[in-house]
Amino acid sequence: MEGNLNDLLTAECQHLEAEATELQVRVREGQERLSTVQRRLEHVRALLDEKASPATTDAMTQTQQDYSASSRSNVCNIAESILGERNGDPMYYKELAQEVIRRGGDLYGATPWANLTARMVQDARFVRPTAKGFYALRRDYPNARNVGARRQRRRRTS
Repeated sequence: MEGNLNDLLTAECQHLEAEATELQVRVREGQERLSTVQRRLEHVRALLDEKASPATTDAMTQTQQDYSASSRSNVCNIAESILGERNGDPMYYKELAQEVIRRGGDLYGATPWANLTARMVQDARFVRPTAKGFYALRRDYPNARNVGARRQRRRRTS
């Protein structure tokens, strides 16, 4: 009986992982299509020499900002839970990106690990405590400096 349950759960897990991957592809394609349509719309309006109504432009901009912020926080929340499960052990950024994607994080593009590190650098919950490329949670390394904070400090002195 136990073997049958494990087989069923394994099959369900594989089915759900395949469905999640398919949905991620659809979302990515939808984002690309939306971006293309918005660029074309801007070009057509410019050619017509019409000014877009402020309400329409503001609504489109707000939608993009809302999606970007929710996507960023979702990916960072997934990364935080992954690192939290490791009991303070840092994780290499490429492995972390793969695990975030496996758990449903939306990291698109040719270099999803670069997208993840760019988001983590902006989030104070993450630090690079030991060596380049390894990330951990600030709560596990309270004295480590955030990579993003170092960049901001350099900009201020310039």
